[in-house]
Amino acid sequence: MAAVKYQILSRYYNTNTNNAITNDSSNEYEKDFIFSTIDVSDQITDEIIKGNSPENIKTDMLFSYAGTRIVYPDKDKQQYYCPNLKYPYMIIDTYKRVSFSPWFVVHTCGSLESALEKAKMIVNHIGINNVKLIKVVPFDQKIKIN
Repeated sequence: MAAVKYQILSRYYNTNTNNAITNDSSNEYEKDFIFSTIDVSDQITDEIIKGNSPENIKTDMLFSYAGTRIVYPDKDKQQYYCPNLKYPYMIIDTYKRVSFSPWFVVHTCGSLESALEKAKMIVNHIGINNVKLIKVVPFDQKIKIN
């Protein structure tokens, strides 16, 4: 008979924002994109500050790479159009939002006592809602559940 193990699972912790990533699907993803060939340094600075803020809901989202594509400027919006260039475009990386909230195995322990001790350390760092302790039992082992 194989031994029972305990696994501690955790959400990914974003060290830039000091928040655990829950990937809450109720937060809608709105893409930001600025295509500019003129001086808009104030607008760019504001977007960079907003994008790096811990309060930005996008810091709680997970994405996967979805390939590259060509982006053309919008001639109807002057800040995106450059009349001096005949064919302006950009080749950009694209990403899709992951549709689930993943959990990662942080530790595997042989006893409940050591698993609880390690789990408490992680809970103190990222919060109880971002840590799970599970019991891993071999499939063929009989378990009595009361």
